[in-house]
Amino acid sequence: MKNSEPSDHARYVYELELLNSPLFHITSKKRLAILLCSSVKELNHICRSKTQMYQCFNQKQTDNNGNVIKVRPIQDPHERLKQIHSRIGKFLGNLKAPDYLHSKRSKSAISNAKAHVGLKGLTLNIDITDFYPSTSKAKVQAFFGYTLQYPTDIAKYISEICTVNNYLPTGSPLSSALAFWANKAMFDEIYRIAKSRSITMTVYVDNISFTGKAVNEKFLEKIIQIIEKYQHKIKKEKIKFFPENGVKFVTGVAIVNGNLQPAHRHFRDIRHLQKIDNHIQAALRLAGKNNYIKQITNHS
Repeated sequence: MKNSEPSDHARYVYELELLNSPLFHITSKKRLAILLCSSVKELNHICRSKTQMYQCFNQKQTDNNGNVIKVRPIQDPHERLKQIHSRIGKFLGNLKAPDYLHSKRSKSAISNAKAHVGLKGLTLNIDITDFYPSTSKAKVQAFFGYTLQYPTDIAKYISEICTVNNYLPTGSPLSSALAFWANKAMFDEIYRIAKSRSITMTVYVDNISFTGKAVNEKFLEKIIQIIEKYQHKIKKEKIKFFPENGVKFVTGVAIVNGNLQPAHRHFRDIRHLQKIDNHIQAALRLAGKNNYIKQITNHS
């Protein structure tokens, strides 16, 4: 009797090397608790008392004059839950992610920008609006249930542990990786459209960048349709087209004459931070900014 072809999901499991992940096909709460260095009792408590497991506050983003330009609600998990989230995130970080993803280990915002150096055509940047809050618990459960092959009850159980108020928390170390995997079908569909038009596409968390001769308004409309099909929206004010031969910006890095350069705002931030005396946070941010600029320079 002739062997049947493997299913789409079987090929998917093989391509992503999911069988090698400790997270794959967990079938009991006890096994999950052992993997997370926890206990069923502790995980049950987290599920019952989720709203008490987070510190919630508004993070204000200010300009260099101290004016508030943006307020972002943050749900920061308490230390023990953060440890559990970090462990799940570590396992997710070891999954074989597509080459177009740069918000993963060994990649960065800098490598994301570098992928668009020396290419022909326009460059287009778009941002997904409220990416974590619009990644629902249902999407998280679907990822664990379908992709990682959890029974329905265990997929629902771990989705409760990973979310708060029915979506991904904005302050968790887990959310970046899990947001990608819960939305991978959307990103893959966008990638297939881009690839069919010989367009280079990269993703850095909620930022998607495209470069190619076929990048235009019609292409943008098609991408928006796909994103909205998956219950997401894009920030209209963040849509940016850059000409082939002009200065372009990708994830905060300037591309000038085929070279990577720090965006001017980084130098502006440094000048502002240098004026702040005796402030530990300012000193740490200043060191981080200087290190980031050095990394960009080394990549050029």
